[in-house]
Amino acid sequence: MKLALPLSIISLLISVVCVFMVWSIKKSDQERVDIALQEREEELVQNFKPKFEQLFEGQNLQLAENYDPKTLEELFAPMIELIIDMEE
Repeated sequence: MKLALPLSIISLLISVVCVFMVWSIKKSDQERVDIALQEREEELVQNFKPKFEQLFEGQNLQLAENYDPKTLEELFAPMIELIIDMEE
């Protein structure tokens, strides 16, 4: 009976440590995924930026002078504006 309390406390501490470890591993995995997605987005933007510029030049449309997209949203913004303008 004297061992029941210490064993219970040790079991509880081990459980808490395990939960913390799982939480920290999951968090670090999510951070790695976010970084990988951001890197992939930057790569896509850099690959498609010249094609978008050619497309707009071919249609005699002007991009903003400070057009330097860093995200897919920024890359597609001129195309979306063009589509919205066409609807009006």
